[in-house]
Amino acid sequence: MREPLCFLSLLVLTELVICPSAEPEEDHEGSLRSMLEDFDVLPLSNLRTHSVRRRDVQTENYVEKLISFDALLRHFTLYLRTNDQLFTDDFRAVVVDQDGQERHYPVNRHNYFTGHVVGEENSRVQAHMDENEFSAHILIDGGEYNVEPLWRFTSAPPDGRLLIYRSEDIRNLRRLQQTSVCGYVRSNASSLLPENRTSVMFEEQEHHKDHSRLHSCSSCRK
Repeated sequence: MREPLCFLSLLVLTELVICPSAEPEEDHEGSLRSMLEDFDVLPLSNLRTHSVRRRDVQTENYVEKLISFDALLRHFTLYLRTNDQLFTDDFRAVVVDQDGQERHYPVNRHNYFTGHVVGEENSRVQAHMDENEFSAHILIDGGEYNVEPLWRFTSAPPDGRLLIYRSEDIRNLRRLQQTSVCGYVRSNASSLLPENRTSVMFEEQEHHKDHSRLHSCSSCRK
């Protein structure tokens, strides 16, 4: 249950962040290149959605969908069903402001899905989908893929575009952690990466620890 909870936390928290003014369109790709070795950007309209069937006519909120799209030189068809095991019956989300005041944050439990990649044995998918956005964490034998709204990585306002990338293509974790990156909350980086990627990252940091102290320039300039 740990992975779905981490996934949910990221989705809920990023929705609470207000983005700064948009940067010029030509700067978006350079900013993304500083963080990722390879990626694709797709409009939300490129996702083809088909409702499969309702398993129980008495359970109107349980849905099954097929989501298909092309990215990173391959085709994805995701079979998704409502994740009715993600929340407990008494679950509620609360936002606490700087003065300690609490307010209820509405979470539509029926926008969270679990499933697999069609044709990929032992694959797993965790996804969130509403009318305006789509996010997914996709695990297959050939790698780990992520689909997220583009505004989480740039200062561009939400416009429906999606960023698709492999976890192994994250080149600049520090850049992802900077508060200037729209939509991100400072967190423990290791919880956002697969186990093998995390171990490699910390080995590299230890190896270059002394070298890094000599170069204090921001990674945003690279």
